[in-house]
Amino acid sequence: VMHDKDKEWAVRVMGRLCRSAYHENQNLVGMLMHRSLQVTLSHGICSYSATAFASYGMSLCGIGRIDEGYRFGQLALALLERFQNSSSEDLPYIFALVYTCINCYVDPLQSLLPALRRAFDIALRLGKIECSMAIGRRTSSILLACAPDLNVAAEEVRRYYLHMERYNHVTMKLFTLPVLQMMLILMGDGGEDPSRLTGEVMDQDSALEAAAKEKCGLAIIDIHAARLKLMYLFGKYEDAGVLVTEVMALKKQWPMRGDDVIFDE
Repeated sequence: VMHDKDKEWAVRVMGRLCRSAYHENQNLVGMLMHRSLQVTLSHGICSYSATAFASYGMSLCGIGRIDEGYRFGQLALALLERFQNSSSEDLPYIFALVYTCINCYVDPLQSLLPALRRAFDIALRLGKIECSMAIGRRTSSILLACAPDLNVAAEEVRRYYLHMERYNHVTMKLFTLPVLQMMLILMGDGGEDPSRLTGEVMDQDSALEAAAKEKCGLAIIDIHAARLKLMYLFGKYEDAGVLVTEVMALKKQWPMRGDDVIFDE
């Protein structure tokens, strides 16, 4: 166990800086992550070491080292449990890292939902709005993939979306609306062309324009990915083939980096 308070605070500060730097400087993120691990291994574990282990596990999964990444994720959860009284403020962030960026490669998707729901509620209660909205967005995607009852799942996703509306989180709304509209289309809200993401809660063209205005390339990719699924499901294979080419070009323009939604303020 780490007894040096200065080192403990250093690990904590590096964890916070890592989140802030994620979208701006990936080299800095790597340096901070590895430095916090080095301090932990040299001076002992503390409540903030869980963030370092979870971040490292995510990076390992990102390069295909799933088994190793999973072990680090489990270690992060074990540390979180051990230091639960002093690290509860980090629980939503660590749960988001572990359950959406690590365990999703190994565990059944349905098994991730209870932890993510808990993380969402705790983040909201603690005022970690960015983190809670990001967890809501990712939980929505998992629900679309595995929910046994689309009607129930859509109501849960709608709840997350209403929170995004309340806090005017434009980016997370752009990510979540296609999920909700796709659920509604699969339940019959498809209009004349069910392969278009247009219906009760969104208009496909307006959503793409809004994402372009926000310069949110990943939201544009998400919208097109949902369109591809609908085109395939409703037999529009030629249209899907054309759209695939567009999506691949977009992915080169806006490269995916692990997970883009879990870093809070």
